Amino acid sequence: MNAQWEFTDSKIKYTYFRPFDEGDINCTSPVELEIQLTHNYSLSFKGTDQLVDVFNINTVFETIHYTPRGQAMVDWLNTEVFCGYDDWQLNVAKELAPIEDPCITEKFPFFDLITIKNSKIYFGDYTSASGRSQEQRPSQIDWGTNYSPQ
Repeated sequence: MNAQWEFTDSKIKYTYFRPFDEGDINCTSPVELEIQLTHNYSLSFKGTDQLVDVFNINTVFETIHYTPRGQAMVDWLNTEVFCGYDDWQLNVAKELAPIEDPCITEKFPFFDLITIKNSKIYFGDYTSASGRSQEQRPSQIDWGTNYSPQ
């Protein structure tokens, strides 16, 4: 997945790009949808793992924007009346309410781990945790998946 992370003092902006064909796990199809999420966050030191500092990170969704980047996606969003909209336009962002599933309008917290190693961002391992509460925070880093900061 093609993704970008941007961190400021109190916000994270996460943008990812996906093809129209969700089954295209190698992302060989052209990008059809840009999804941008903004979160408020706070950090606290957890400990060390693989000789790097690991932090607890708590986030709350603030905004989400969908921008269709291909006509096939525009047509699909309008046909589905996605999130109640039937006026999607090519390259025009729509702000949606913070979501867990499309169009759920409540803000919710998310509890994770974060570290940076060799200029890559790593988050928690979700094989046995949902991140939906302090008790469901991952207990270890997922060293198999990383992201590049912007």
